[in-house]
Amino acid sequence: MQHVSAAALTQAVHDASASGRSWHIHLLTPACQLNEADQYQLMLEDVERNAVLVCETSEPQSDLAKQFTTLLHGSDVVEGSHVAAALSTDEQSLIAHADDLSARSILWHHHVLFPDCTFNDSTPSWLVLLHSAEGTLSQAFNEEPRVLLTALEPRFYAQSKPE
Repeated sequence: MQHVSAAALTQAVHDASASGRSWHIHLLTPACQLNEADQYQLMLEDVERNAVLVCETSEPQSDLAKQFTTLLHGSDVVEGSHVAAALSTDEQSLIAHADDLSARSILWHHHVLFPDCTFNDSTPSWLVLLHSAEGTLSQAFNEEPRVLLTALEPRFYAQSKPE
């Protein structure tokens, strides 16, 4: 793991995206079960280069994470456009839990662990984690859960501050 500035991380994300390499990001909060640091972390996993770059800050980098998420998944995922009817029962359960937490003003965040992600013990599955102070829900998927992400991402960014 290499610690870098936000500018260096941004350049690395754009390089990975432009080159078509396999990559993904994580926004880790201090309370996140995946975070061993006491600060916010924005992490790039550049799978093909076997590189992990991390920018640590005292404040969440939500705007930057949103830009990276848009590069990775597309603006349709970040802005959201799918209706709940398109979601499977398992996906609806995750969304209902996120909505319940938000309604009770309990901050939450989620992770989409790609099959080749450092944090994914469920390879070759995609794993979605929804984490809050109340615990973590997880659900495995055989393929990228784009419809779920389209419902989940706007909800996450609508919170006042990530947990």
